[in-house]
Amino acid sequence: MPTQGVEFGPTFEFMDRDTATRTDPADTVLRPGFNAVWFPVPYTELNVLWRTYLAREDRAEDGSHEVIAFLHIFY
Repeated sequence: MPTQGVEFGPTFEFMDRDTATRTDPADTVLRPGFNAVWFPVPYTELNVLWRTYLAREDRAEDGSHEVIAFLHIFY
């Protein structure tokens, strides 16, 4: 935690999208990323997540990046 109210950290996601069928190669997704969380005022949280798809053959989303932002307001 660099300062009070700010957090950073790495993320890693593994997902097997089609568990009903056995395909070769398996339809798995690996997404490493980075997460930043900021608590600007009491009862609020802003979470920004950046992640990328690791390259696999013949996949449309390979090498693409995503940025996702969540604003949580707690009451």
